[in-house]
Amino acid sequence: MRAAFPSPVIPASRIDPASLKSLQYYPLPNCRPDNVTGTNNYITRPSTRTDTNQYNVLFDIQITQQNKLFFRYSQSDAVNMGNSPRI
Repeated sequence: MRAAFPSPVIPASRIDPASLKSLQYYPLPNCRPDNVTGTNNYITRPSTRTDTNQYNVLFDIQITQQNKLFFRYSQSDAVNMGNSPRI
């Protein structure tokens, strides 16, 4: 079994430097958490809105034993408004 840390804080020498560097991109809490565990302590509105409609129509018709007809129609409409988040 591993020995526990002397305090409830992880010593700085045990934290990976790459992890420390990545923390600068992680947002700080901006609201009160739901409970004592600190969950749901950050609220944001998405900076992008995507509205996508896609339609596909497919027909396979066998006219005779030797003749077949194939038809496909596809349409895709995409709307993206706003700025994507910067990292």
